[in-house]
This record gives sequence, structure tokens and C-alpha cells, in this order.
Amino acid sequence: MHKSSHSLEKPPQPALRKHDANRRAAFSLVEVSLAVAIIAFAFVSLIGLLPAGLQVFKKTTDATNEMRIFTDLTSMLQSTEYEAIDTPTTQGGDSLKDKFFFYDSEGSLLDSKNGTSSDDETAKVYVAKLIFSDQNIPSETSKTYYEQKTIARKGFIVVGKSTKLIVDLMQGLQDANDVLKPEYKSKIHWLPVLIAKTDGVQSQKK
Repeated sequence: MHKSSHSLEKPPQPALRKHDANRRAAFSLVEVSLAVAIIAFAFVSLIGLLPAGLQVFKKTTDATNEMRIFTDLTSMLQSTEYEAIDTPTTQGGDSLKDKFFFYDSEGSLLDSKNGTSSDDETAKVYVAKLIFSDQNIPSETSKTYYEQKTIARKGFIVVGKSTKLIVDLMQGLQDANDVLKPEYKSKIHWLPVLIAKTDGVQSQKK
């Protein structure tokens, strides 16, 4: 039996549509959801660490600026005569131990005016004051052939944030021993200082 040649031919295939030819493998919705969940979990953990990191950075900045203030006031004391601690710097002005020293956010001195000032109050980030004991501390006489009379007074350089609370707190500090009271521990930082004066040769030892 003769078979037609048409019966041996394969049926025609439907033409591929354009978007079927360009189709690529992609992530499923479940896979995308899992990836987003993992990324979100990681970001939430990192965001939770930001407040602690900012707090550490803030404390480090404050500590660095306070050390700069301590250094500045220590140099000021070293260049000041012993008697000048209680002597007003200008007529009708304040003595060195009665002044408030204001510093900016970088620990640079702004001014040393007591009370209100025409300067921008927002620039005053730190405030410092010198606190001294009222009692002079006599030192031992030298072991040389001559005696030397040396007197000294202990004190503190006190630094804190420039707020009304801290300024009022420093205003109430009248003696160096007040700085060591527990109620001031978390509000201000301090550095002990000793101001000494030697009058020179007083008399010849016998």
C-alpha cells in the first residue's frame, strides 16, 4: 500500500512567542521574601547598636574636651602669681577663683564673664571654675643651711556642661572639700591642683 509522503512529515510546531524566547530564570516570591527578612533582621540589629555607639562617641568627645580645658586652666594657673588668685583682675571685676570660664563644643575658651553675657549662649557647651581651700598648707622647711618658707593651697579645676543646673551647682561650691561630696560625683568632673609659693630665704639655721 502506498503511503503518502505527507503522513511521514512531523506536524508543524507552533511558533514561539517573543516573550517566551526572552524568558530567563528568576527568584520565586518565597526566596525574595526570605532574603528581605534576613536583610531586615540584620539591619534591625545594627540600628539597635547605634544609640550605644553614639553614647560612647559623645562620652569620648566630652572626655577629650574636658582634658583640653584642664590643660588650658592649668597653664593659666602656672602663669598666675600666688596672690593674684584672690585679686580681682580688673577694677570691680572677679578674682581668678570667682570666675566662670565658658568653652565651646571643641573645648576652646569663649569668655570668662560671670552671670549673663551678650555672647551667644548656645555656643557655651562647657563651663569651668577654680575651687580653692581657704586654708594655706605649710610645707616642711628645707634641709639646707638656710630655711625657706613655702606655703600652698589645694584646689580643684571643676568642669561640667554649661547648663543652669551646673552653673548654680558650681556657684554653691565654696571650698575644695565640697567637690568630693557624693552628690556632685555624676554632675561634674574635677582635677586636683596645688598652688605653691616660696618666699625664699627667711633665716639662717643655727
